[in-house]
Amino acid sequence: MLDPIYLIIIGIVVLVMLVMALLNRYRRCPSDKILVVYGSTLGRSSAKCVHGGGTFVWPVIQDYAYLSLTPIGIDANLTNALSRQNIRVDVPCRFTVGISTEPESMLAAAERLLGLQSSQIQEMARDILFGQLRLVIATMSIEELNSDRDKFLEAITANVEVELKKIQDGDGHWHNGVYVAEGLLVKLDEEEQVVPEYGCPIVEFSVKGRVLDTEENPIQNIEISHPQTGYYTRTAEDGSFEYEGCLTGFELSEVTIVAQDIDGEANGGDFQTQEVSIPVQQTDPGDGAWDNGKFEAENVEIVLTKK
Repeated sequence: MLDPIYLIIIGIVVLVMLVMALLNRYRRCPSDKILVVYGSTLGRSSAKCVHGGGTFVWPVIQDYAYLSLTPIGIDANLTNALSRQNIRVDVPCRFTVGISTEPESMLAAAERLLGLQSSQIQEMARDILFGQLRLVIATMSIEELNSDRDKFLEAITANVEVELKKIQDGDGHWHNGVYVAEGLLVKLDEEEQVVPEYGCPIVEFSVKGRVLDTEENPIQNIEISHPQTGYYTRTAEDGSFEYEGCLTGFELSEVTIVAQDIDGEANGGDFQTQEVSIPVQQTDPGDGAWDNGKFEAENVEIVLTKK
């Protein structure tokens, strides 16, 4: 039988090794990064995000990565966009994007941006901005675009309500021109002059429907887009969507809609991209000049098959 003194020594050694192992699993977060802990998070969320301080990362059941808070500059120089007067304009813009440290925004960024390179984040943000800029410009005159920047920013906010969320400061006031786009802060830089080009007829369209799988189950978070507009929306939990856009021309008989699965297995399966032509009916004749009215389709069903 071991002497009690040896048992005490062994106990102390085991205790020291245990403490050292725990300390080795403690991860500190620099002030310019977000620490994302993923794996088992006790079912509270898909990941645990820490900004400042640190946290324990348990072996086997958890791992970690960092998201950078360093802002990224994006040139979104939109060309050939149609203004409300059906005049094509060039709108040079520059945006600064970065990840917000609000809890909900950090989690959204962890779910969508973790593992992406800076160039990939730039492309994702640029796609969102281009689509929304086109929609906003279509509702404003050239004079408003050049002289009323506040209205321009407000219109962008209204058109990206799902994608963008304004950040509130500690006093409950809104920071002018600063937004969160799926976890990204977006701020429009200095004013740029809008350059008009030429006029052409325009038609608006709207498509409402649902995206289903082959067993008629709704599919959430499917990206709905049109090959020419540069804008996209996503399906809701019940698979429903409403897509609006505008095109040049005198009339429409059908609209091409692209349904693309962007999150793999997260929505119940990895589905094939589907491009469908949807017949539309004119619901507004327009003014008979450059405005050629609106064409709509409702109760559309798009069926996706798994890869």
